Amino acid sequence: MDISPSKYKYLATLNGGYVANNYYIGYNSNFIINARFSYFYSEKKSLGADFTYTSFAYDDDIENYGADFAGGKQSYFDLLLNAQIGTFEKSNDVDAYVNVGAGVHVSSRTSSVSTYYSFNDTNSFSYTNPSSTRFYAAMQIGGGLIIKPIYNIGINLEADMVVYFSGVTIIFQL
Repeated sequence: MDISPSKYKYLATLNGGYVANNYYIGYNSNFIINARFSYFYSEKKSLGADFTYTSFAYDDDIENYGADFAGGKQSYFDLLLNAQIGTFEKSNDVDAYVNVGAGVHVSSRTSSVSTYYSFNDTNSFSYTNPSSTRFYAAMQIGGGLIIKPIYNIGINLEADMVVYFSGVTIIFQL
């Protein structure tokens, strides 16, 4: 696979995957979508931008514990400006690179209603959580390998950690 900067100055990728962890009790993980654009300004370095979207929804199984939930979809948006430093040469069977960046993490939640039931009688009470949107500064660090076993066919393996004010998200892209 010839991704050498002498031949290509721009690289755009679209990735998708599944978030394996439950970050919050009662939430189901969903898919993650990532788009990246890179501009190679030298043989070994590029500048770029990443946009990532991840969504979570309440776990319906939690209703077995005396509570019902409606609404409350949680969505994450990350917009990061980053740089990659690596080998990126046509003659290599494997290229390695480091990925660093900074940007903004947005956490958005739709309004939800939680209804709790008493185990002793038929009483219940409901609580409404308003929708909210929060912005956090984010930093990204990671690395990757581009394995090129066959001419013009390759596999990109990348692991990034995005750190923001309220937590850490680890993203593995294949």
